[in-house]
Amino acid sequence: MTEDGSSNLLVVLAVSTVGIALNSWINWALMLRQPCTWRGALAARCLGALFLLIPGILFYEGEWLPDNWLTWQAQVATLVLSIVGILFQKYRKQSEVDHRVYSYLYTAPAHSNFIAAEIFGWSVYLYAYELLFRGLMLHTTVQHFHWFTAFLASNTIYALAHIQQGRREMLGSFFAGWIFCTLAVWTGSFAIAFIIHLALALANSYFTVRETLAIADRSNSNSLGHVR
Repeated sequence: MTEDGSSNLLVVLAVSTVGIALNSWINWALMLRQPCTWRGALAARCLGALFLLIPGILFYEGEWLPDNWLTWQAQVATLVLSIVGILFQKYRKQSEVDHRVYSYLYTAPAHSNFIAAEIFGWSVYLYAYELLFRGLMLHTTVQHFHWFTAFLASNTIYALAHIQQGRREMLGSFFAGWIFCTLAVWTGSFAIAFIIHLALALANSYFTVRETLAIADRSNSNSLGHVR
């Protein structure tokens, strides 16, 4: 590695780390310190996206959408992995951490403003997220190191970014990151990782709200039954 290359790598990692730290602080201040509303979650994601976007916009030199990024093989992989992720979100058991991190989903009104905010917030946030991790950081490290070392470094930082969400989320993020990195290197773009990540996030929101509403309906039905 040349001296210039080493200096560039250190600058990218330093600026990226600051962006990740500021994003984590925003999440803690607006979402984790106390139960938040869906408006608070939207604000946290938009502000977090800003801190994550800045390093990517300043330093990312890769292609945003290469001509061959969505071959038929990539389309099949995107569809299959998105379906698997959605089914995982449907059948996985909600944990105490889920109730703390996504507290607003358990009280959110299922109206059009909430749905639009959830789609917009996650889209902006995860685009910035994937630009930073599977775009800037992966693209930079893979230029200077063996792919395994680059994947390991990128996913270790990615897992640490989930430290506030507990050990299970950190481990899941670490292993999911290998899939996202593989897709990014294979296609030459972070776009597919973004699409799959977005499908996972929106599926979690949908199934959580649906289950919460179903529990509320059952509770109301039982209350009416007792009154009668």
